[in-house]
Amino acid sequence: MDYIKVIELVKQTKQIVEAPISEEQIHVKGRADFVTDRDIQVQEFIQQRLHEMYPEIGFMGEETGYFPLGEKPVWILDPIDGTTNFIKDYKQSACSLALYDGKEIVFGVIYQFFSGEIFHAVKQGGAFLNGKPIHVSGVNCLHDALVSIGTSPYHKELAEDNFRTFQELFKQSNDIRRMGSAAMDFAYVACGRHDAYLEKHLKIWDCAAGILLVKEAGGLVCGYEDGDLIPSDHMDILAVSGPTLAEEIRNVIRKNKT
Repeated sequence: MDYIKVIELVKQTKQIVEAPISEEQIHVKGRADFVTDRDIQVQEFIQQRLHEMYPEIGFMGEETGYFPLGEKPVWILDPIDGTTNFIKDYKQSACSLALYDGKEIVFGVIYQFFSGEIFHAVKQGGAFLNGKPIHVSGVNCLHDALVSIGTSPYHKELAEDNFRTFQELFKQSNDIRRMGSAAMDFAYVACGRHDAYLEKHLKIWDCAAGILLVKEAGGLVCGYEDGDLIPSDHMDILAVSGPTLAEEIRNVIRKNKT
């Protein structure tokens, strides 16, 4: 597997994303859930090229939908993570691609279209930003932590529990952030810009590359309240720089759950 070629392929999506977009190219999938023609074009471009390069590997993308992972290798793609940001010209969106080898995620790349930053990780090979090794911050105390929150915008029914937890985290932490792109949240934890990230109901394409990135950068990715993380259609995830911080955040979550 030539990961450098895959990274270069992902970087080629910038030319698609840079093309102007009009209102008629924005489509509603659900409440606060949008897809643009650019999402579809990026996915089709990457899927076609990956098939030409590695025809034996399957493909799962956000715009084609979820299926349970089995024993065969599969590419997992979110063509534009942070679509609402993209529509609003917020310039905080990314392409996220991961490779599942039939047992686990072994490669991931996250490309921030607008900054040009490219994060990637290889199983047991480390995590990198623009080719240079990165590591989590090492902050392991909630009092000192900058915590990134995900509001699960497609699930407004979670708002009461979520924001009660967020308020308590704000009080106990250094500060909180809300980026609007799960892929970039993981990437920022991996490189030490953020110390923790939590969100409910993430899809596997939102987080497959990011999970590996954080782990290879020395961080911890686990279930939201307790236990290990099991890949599925909806995942409640906590990504942190260390286990003590994870337990402190979990205590806040448990305390504020109805």
